[in-house]
Amino acid sequence: MLADHYPAGGPSDAADAALVRLLAAAPPPGRREHRDDGVLRVQLLVRAHVATAALILGDVGAAAAHPDAAFGAGARACPAPGPALAIATAVVDGLRP
Repeated sequence: MLADHYPAGGPSDAADAALVRLLAAAPPPGRREHRDDGVLRVQLLVRAHVATAALILGDVGAAAAHPDAAFGAGARACPAPGPALAIATAVVDGLRP
């Protein structure tokens, strides 16, 4: 729910409430350079949800066979294709009968 509303900027009371719950569950602010760690983790979680869901709904095998096509290359490549594939594969394998 949250990932669907925030990238587009659409208003949603339910998404706002979900964000408040996520921020409350995030680690407390650190010190100095780590003061935004909790907020950054929530941002990463929301953004990773969309990408991982796309892998799960798409063809995980094709993404593994052709990572440059699935994850990009160069400066804008996915920073963590290995963990993304591992999560998506585990979900798909867990759903298979």
